Amino acid sequence: MDRSMVAAFVFTILVFLAVFFQFCLVAGLPWGRLTMGGRHPGTLPSKMRWAAGLQALLLAGLALIVMSRAGLVLATWRSFTKSGVWVVVAICVVSLVMNLVTPSPWERRIWAPVAFMMTVCATVVALGL
Repeated sequence: MDRSMVAAFVFTILVFLAVFFQFCLVAGLPWGRLTMGGRHPGTLPSKMRWAAGLQALLLAGLALIVMSRAGLVLATWRSFTKSGVWVVVAICVVSLVMNLVTPSPWERRIWAPVAFMMTVCATVVALGL
């Protein structure tokens, strides 16, 4: 197994952790202080719970792109993922920056390291290292 495949697996594990977290928010768990700048401590309002659900779907799509680019799933997507994986890298960089500048100390402690690792892994896959 090459580095791209390992990086794709690590990326996917991190995505599934984030997706699990998002689905917990959708289900009404009182973890609002851990997300979206900590503006909604406790259970998120209904609109924010919908946003968490959409974010979970987006994250799952990013994992599919990374896994496909690494040659692990959806071989027919390979031509699309050549440029699509760079979109994933860009989204990860934006996520990293947002998690570093958030007013929520919990997001900086929990999600900034996750976003950093996702950025590194997506970049390894994009470069084919």
